[in-house]
Amino acid sequence: DKGKELKDQAAGKVDELKGKAAQATQAAQDKGKELKDQAAGKVDELKGKAAQATQAAQDKGKELKDAAGKKVDEAKGKAEELKGKSAQAGQVAQDKAKDVKDAAGKKVDEAKGKAEELKGKAESKGEELKGKAAQATQAAQDKAKDLKDKAADKVTEVTNKARAEGSYLQGVAAEKMREAREGASDLARKAS
Repeated sequence: DKGKELKDQAAGKVDELKGKAAQATQAAQDKGKELKDQAAGKVDELKGKAAQATQAAQDKGKELKDAAGKKVDEAKGKAEELKGKSAQAGQVAQDKAKDVKDAAGKKVDEAKGKAEELKGKAESKGEELKGKAAQATQAAQDKAKDLKDKAADKVTEVTNKARAEGSYLQGVAAEKMREAREGASDLARKAS
């Protein structure tokens, strides 16, 4: 009986251990499957993240490429604009230089015209002064002739007056001489 009892206990123990072993095996399998599923999920998650990261990198690369292209286009546009402005500035400078040159030429022409005008005025003034000088000379000559004529007239007048006075005085002297002779004759007669 004791042997049977021990045998039964041993058999029960074996069954119990078998059951525990089966449970442990099942648990290990379940745990393995769970870990496998988790690992697969993690792989999928990592794949998704990698795909997202790749897509994000591609999007970022495209964005940067587009931005770079835009910057290049802007730079080209700016270069063209600056080129245009430079050409415009060059044209403006050329126009300004032409204006300055034309203005200088106009000033030179004005100065030449003014010089010619002054020359003409000077020549006209010279002729006018020559005319005035000739007039003054003629007037002086006329005045000198007039004075000379007047002087000659005065000399003639004085000479004639002197002659008249001389004749008068000669007549008076002759009269006095005659009177003196008559007086002397009269005294001589009375004395005789």
